[in-house]
Amino acid sequence: MVDMTAITGMATSLRAAVEITKAMKDVRDANLIQTKTFELTREILAARSYAMEAMAAQSALLTRVGELEEKIVALETWNAEKSRYQLKSIQSGVMVYALKEGLDGGEEPTTCVPHATIAAKNRSCKRKF
Repeated sequence: MVDMTAITGMATSLRAAVEITKAMKDVRDANLIQTKTFELTREILAARSYAMEAMAAQSALLTRVGELEEKIVALETWNAEKSRYQLKSIQSGVMVYALKEGLDGGEEPTTCVPHATIAAKNRSCKRKF
């Protein structure tokens, strides 16, 4: 007959081999999990980097929008000031910008020569007529 001790020993050895194989699989899975964890971490860091770049670009755009809005306000202010004046001839061949009647708002009448008005775009005319 077959020796039961040998069969028991063989079964124990096979069971141990199965346990070692499972442990080897677990080690392989642990290595795979560690590898995937590193890959996931790398992708998260890359996404974070891209998000920070996008935030920096958005901040730059917001700054630029603010600058452009300031320019628009300055141009609108200048255009409003400029519309208060009209080109007038004060003598033959001499043209000046003079404050339009009714738009003086209690101010003294002022005039500007055309090239001074262009050069001093954002300054009001202060020369008396």
